[in-house]
Amino acid sequence: MNQHGLHFEEMYDKYERLIYHFLLKRVKDHHLAEDITQDTFLKLFQSFDTMVNEHHVKCWLHRHANFCLIDHFRAEKQLDFYEDVPEPAVMYNFESDYLDMLAYEELETYVLNVLKAKNPRWYDIVMADLYGTMTMDELREKYGISANTLNNSRYHLRNWMKKQKKQLEIEFDGKHGNGERK
Repeated sequence: MNQHGLHFEEMYDKYERLIYHFLLKRVKDHHLAEDITQDTFLKLFQSFDTMVNEHHVKCWLHRHANFCLIDHFRAEKQLDFYEDVPEPAVMYNFESDYLDMLAYEELETYVLNVLKAKNPRWYDIVMADLYGTMTMDELREKYGISANTLNNSRYHLRNWMKKQKKQLEIEFDGKHGNGERK
């Protein structure tokens, strides 16, 4: 247990399959997805004392699963174009970056809650696309819809999100007193 009352084993049990499926969708190789999942959880274990809450762990896992995936492909020389990217010349303010990340996570949670209340199917689609909670076949089976209907729902969801983005940010800022966004 870390200083904030989180248990690594509970987080592993809860999120291991989620991260595995998230990676499997990207690499389409069972063994590679397992390896990168284990690398991700090893990094979580090494950083676990800094985790504040469960939502922080979930976001951290997705972000670092992507980092581990990129690291794997770099090592395999499959992403050579990243080698030419210069290192940032300015040191980051980690405290500020962390606070920005928490603010983003709060906004993400707010938007997901609004979406879940508006349309549970859209919510499930977003969770499947972003976090790999379900495959598209599982979504189609859950809602008893065709592939075309699912794609149509995804199209309407994207349009709704584009139209509502600014309004949702304003509502969120008003409820949380964050001032105006750029």
